[in-house]
Amino acid sequence: MKTAAVIAEFNPFHNGHKYLLNQAKKITDARQIIVIMSGNYVQRGGPAFLDKFTRTKTALLNGADLVIELPFCYSMAKASVFAYGAISILNSLGCVDYLCFGCETDTLPLLKTLADISLNEPPLYQRILKKQLQSGQAFSHAKELALIEYIRSVQDAEWNISLSEQELSHCLRSPNNILAIEYLAALKKIKSSICPVPVKRIDMGYHSMDTCENEYGKFAGATAIREMILNSDSTYCDYIPKNTHEILSRGYQQFFPIVENDFTGSIGYRLNELYFNHRTEVKQYFDVSDAIMNRIFNQLDSFVDISSFVNTLNSKSITSAYIRRTLFQLLLQFKQQEARQVELEDKFPYIRVLGFNKKGAGLLKSIKKTGTPVITKLSSSVSQLDKLGKHILNLSMRADAIYRMTAMEKYKRYIPNEYQMGLIIDDKMTTEFQ
Repeated sequence: MKTAAVIAEFNPFHNGHKYLLNQAKKITDARQIIVIMSGNYVQRGGPAFLDKFTRTKTALLNGADLVIELPFCYSMAKASVFAYGAISILNSLGCVDYLCFGCETDTLPLLKTLADISLNEPPLYQRILKKQLQSGQAFSHAKELALIEYIRSVQDAEWNISLSEQELSHCLRSPNNILAIEYLAALKKIKSSICPVPVKRIDMGYHSMDTCENEYGKFAGATAIREMILNSDSTYCDYIPKNTHEILSRGYQQFFPIVENDFTGSIGYRLNELYFNHRTEVKQYFDVSDAIMNRIFNQLDSFVDISSFVNTLNSKSITSAYIRRTLFQLLLQFKQQEARQVELEDKFPYIRVLGFNKKGAGLLKSIKKTGTPVITKLSSSVSQLDKLGKHILNLSMRADAIYRMTAMEKYKRYIPNEYQMGLIIDDKMTTEFQ
């Protein structure tokens, strides 16, 4: 029986996500779907709009059979790290035939070419990239410009790239294309046998605030849907499955939404603590540069909330997403040394299951045969992990504890901790928390 996988955030789950899962089954003829899903923090930098257990429930209701957590050290990292972590987990499962991913450009040969250049970094490409970085460009934009200039300079006949410079730029700026390229690079780096399958998005794009309607239904991106919910615009329910709307309706203003400014007090305290007592400590943290810390410390007196502070710090060379990730990395204290330990591993040290259905239970039996530790219950599973596995899990649990405390403070409501939370089985929780 063929198995397809999807890497996602489902923040929140919407009609476009359901389309992706349906297409994954249709294109690959897979009979079961595994989802690698970000936990309580997401790749753009910041907290998930809904907690990971609620999002797991919506996934299982709409086509997923097994949901596995992407730990914090990968879920809130730059695209290459995010992709490598997710692919590493998928490769460790030993049962995945296909990786299906939504993207704005579904031309696989083009995406593979871009991935090969990005992974191999030919000398000319390195020189061009260095030049762009020295000009003050943010890394993501510098990489885009370097890829375009390199392709135009080399013009390899085997590439068969007929896109104009403008079309190529659009391709490289599209968020899901960026991740698609990194997925392909990670698959090649790990030497995985998993077959990549791009699925063209039919909505208006990841960051778009526009909506659309076509033969497949009504669509809006997660960014637009989150904005609708925050603005009490009930039309958001047109763009999510009915069962998801029912779950969101029950949880609204009970334990969600969670937004970045809910962490203002925690991050503000942490920044002042670093500024006055531990300024040299910041060099220890993952993906935190001197340039961003200088800007943070120089502008610290203007810190009112996270969103406005990000706008204050944003510049040509420092993107908003990078600033957000830095602020949360400083709060959650993910260190460079820890990141290097994770990068050295070619097989992920454990599988943290968030939920499954009957088909997913069969997948779990197959996964356990690989020898990779499978965590279904924290209290009884941690002892089987090696040192690195315990370290990664502890980091994720520390991050989850801060998320939980922030949610409880906001909604004045008790929320079970990680040890008390059970699995989602066939969309039902194994605890009393609903």
